Amino acid sequence: MKEIFIKISKIFSIVLCFFILVIPFSCRLNEEGIQLISVDVQNPIIKEHCVNSEKNISVSFSKKVDLIESIVFDESENFPHYAKISESENDNSWNVDFQFNESLEIGKKYELYGVVKDEYGNTLSFCIPFYGFNNRIPEVCITEIHPHYGTGTKTVIIDGIKEKIKVYKTEFIELKVLKGGNLCGIEIISGYDGEEKKFILPAVEVNDGEIIILHLRTHSEETGAISELNDDFTLSTGYYSSDLARDIWFENEKSCLGDTQDVIVLKDSQSGNFLDAFIYSDSKKGTTDWKQDYMKTLIDEILAQNKWICDVNDSENFSLDMAFDSVGLTNTRSIQKIAQENSKSSFIVSSASKENPGIVLME
Repeated sequence: MKEIFIKISKIFSIVLCFFILVIPFSCRLNEEGIQLISVDVQNPIIKEHCVNSEKNISVSFSKKVDLIESIVFDESENFPHYAKISESENDNSWNVDFQFNESLEIGKKYELYGVVKDEYGNTLSFCIPFYGFNNRIPEVCITEIHPHYGTGTKTVIIDGIKEKIKVYKTEFIELKVLKGGNLCGIEIISGYDGEEKKFILPAVEVNDGEIIILHLRTHSEETGAISELNDDFTLSTGYYSSDLARDIWFENEKSCLGDTQDVIVLKDSQSGNFLDAFIYSDSKKGTTDWKQDYMKTLIDEILAQNKWICDVNDSENFSLDMAFDSVGLTNTRSIQKIAQENSKSSFIVSSASKENPGIVLME
């Protein structure tokens, strides 16, 4: 009997050790002895963060936490001071709001460091990079699109001698500024390429009536690809640059935009609103449907936001002939806007070698 008791005791000890080692417990004494209580061992996590205004950023956690310490600084290691921190519970989340004394600079990069702790002592250290809120989104519209890539030659004079050099006719989108503001937070999204290949515009102040050329591809041998982020519009000398417009070049060497069809939107990433949109499809290519499902997703949102004039309100009923017919488009032609409204009749395909970056035909 004693041997049986010893064996049972050993088994109980092993099982107890397993629970102590594998399953974490807290313990407390009561009149009957030690009572084991299971505890939450999951660290709090960040569910999302949102820059709500030029003076506010909020962070949402998975559970109630206490903010142990926090600090915010910019790229120059300056420390903007926040006036107060408020906490609240909402939709199974614990929200911490940071309210700043002064407005953060539009488009400037900041980092929020902090440490939080839940009621069981589990901690989370975090670093959140974010950009100063843009409360001055401009009104802009798409006025020209060159979605084809090509090469060619042009004659230049070098030391008094005419020479032919190779040029790279890369994809570009031209915009006109209807009301000035700052470009920070505006995105160019192609339904053909997908949202993951979107182009994000830099924080640049633009004025009423200004023309912007967005060069979406920069060839490795292009020497004149200089983004004009200030007021000098003569810096860029790459192909399709214009001294009449602000040239902005993106560090992308891969193909972009659809050759025969695409759905392109200008999006305010802060609000999710579309600033403008353009839909095209070549009727001579024998296509009977959109090549990418994401194009349909964008069309649904475009129609919901009234950014394209037609007789339907969803992508299921939006036929290809409701888009602009881009038949005849080549790498020496572009699509140009001639009317202010957005519809299939508001654009034309230019004649050969009549791309017009820097000159807007829209009345």
